[in-house]
Amino acid sequence: MAIQAAQTENPLITLVIPVADPWQNAAVALEIPEKESAMLEVNEYFDGKVKSIAFQTATLPATVGVMEPGNYEFDTSKKEVVTVVSGLMTVKLPGEDTWQDFQPGDSFTVAAGQVFHLQIAVDSAYLCTYE
Repeated sequence: MAIQAAQTENPLITLVIPVADPWQNAAVALEIPEKESAMLEVNEYFDGKVKSIAFQTATLPATVGVMEPGNYEFDTSKKEVVTVVSGLMTVKLPGEDTWQDFQPGDSFTVAAGQVFHLQIAVDSAYLCTYE
């Protein structure tokens, strides 16, 4: 799965994230004002199994990212809203005893200062906004 960046006629950078699920759209496109494209920051976690690109939307900071299969623990410094773009995320939210499955189009929210756990069985992509 590859994330592509392309410049359009407008002063925008368009990130195209392929969606692996054939029942979903072929790709999800995010447009970022070109003046902010220099602010893209690439992050890598868990020995390269999780990678993300941070950017500023019109209203909130955000990341788009991909995860290889594995078990992960993340802590939050800000409120996070995570939307699954492709694949499947099995999540144990703070204060919960059970795991929940989130599929493409599903979102979950984690408050600031919390820890949550992810089980990723297939390559998955996400969009996360921070408040």
